[in-house]
Amino acid sequence: MANDRAEGPRVAVVGAGGVVGGQLVELIRERGLSFSTLRTFASPSDESADAEGEERDTDAERLENFRALDDFDLAFLATPAQIASEIAGTRPRATLIDLSGGCERHVNGSLVAPGFTARQDLVGLKRRGAIFVTPHPIATVAATILRALDVRRGLVSAVGMLGASSFGRRCVDKAISQSAAALNGVLDLAESETRFAFNLFPSPARERFQQMFARQLAALIGQAPEIAIQLVQVPVLHGVALSLCLPPAATVDDRRARLREAPGLLLEEGGPAGLVDVVNQDAVVVSISQEKPAWIVWCAFDNARVAALAALWVAENLASTDSAER
Repeated sequence: MANDRAEGPRVAVVGAGGVVGGQLVELIRERGLSFSTLRTFASPSDESADAEGEERDTDAERLENFRALDDFDLAFLATPAQIASEIAGTRPRATLIDLSGGCERHVNGSLVAPGFTARQDLVGLKRRGAIFVTPHPIATVAATILRALDVRRGLVSAVGMLGASSFGRRCVDKAISQSAAALNGVLDLAESETRFAFNLFPSPARERFQQMFARQLAALIGQAPEIAIQLVQVPVLHGVALSLCLPPAATVDDRRARLREAPGLLLEEGGPAGLVDVVNQDAVVVSISQEKPAWIVWCAFDNARVAALAALWVAENLASTDSAER
């Protein structure tokens, strides 16, 4: 689907029918990103998967030929890392913003994130033809908290609790249909089929994620503590919760003050927020408590929105720089 205006860059969103891609298109229009053309493409893969899962049929065009991105100035890749890598391998003329987190797949990929990458660095990377890669939202949130609290050593344990939206629209649809069937006493799954309804289990993607998480955390904050993280799929539709167990240090008032001042975080004074409280919210809602001998930080956030906002932040900064130079 195309939207045309008089001035601005030509923008493409690949994977626009997925959870992250759909959120990105919504935010582009909501926040008024300047563009002369906005075209949305479905994922080019047969599985039609987006940055965190599969997408449903939409009115987005199918990207049959990656070279079609030569016609654009800027292209968002809300696709799986493998597809993003294949697109980047064709070296399209468009500046690429990859939301898959697969920085290591690109020869000239650079991990960038709001609050961690300076605007002038974005400009320099663009001039060198770099591919902009945004981190996984959990990595961004963890890095923001660890940097705010100045946690550089010791052992941090974490549990990431992922709702169905972390794995795409098809997973959301399955969770809804299975829940309805279970409540009506008619749920009947094949032996190999995963039960999402009213079920909690370790994510099958945890090993691959743990490796990516460690690399991205090190890239964002440099010296980082040892972190053991477990991923769990939880029976909710939208959002992600992250619990961090931190080494003892400082006072609770000092740590609350640091979190309150950190960009992108909203300190909840009245108690921990639930996932229903953060759907469609820009901020990551956090709370902190002392559970001797450690500290527990609880975070809740809209994963799709956090991912889309990070990519849009790159585009907005590049657009404002281009406007200033003209």
